[in-house]
Amino acid sequence: MNKIQIPLTEMKTGEEGVVVGVRDGEKFPRRLWVLGLFPGKRIRKVSSSLVGGPVVVCCGTQELALGRGLASRVMVEVER
Repeated sequence: MNKIQIPLTEMKTGEEGVVVGVRDGEKFPRRLWVLGLFPGKRIRKVSSSLVGGPVVVCCGTQELALGRGLASRVMVEVER
């Protein structure tokens, strides 16, 4: 298996990964830090809608629903 970096929106449901940063070297959004989602954090994708709804991830002991636009900017390292 190889480690690759993909946008959070491209993770498969149930897949785990580690947050590595934000696309294009942007500053990591403060609101994600406040929610406990930051580089180095292990997450699991719980669900997402195919028609533009939120992406739900498990982060520690909580589930977070992120808008698709924000989720598409979060880069995650996964093994495939």
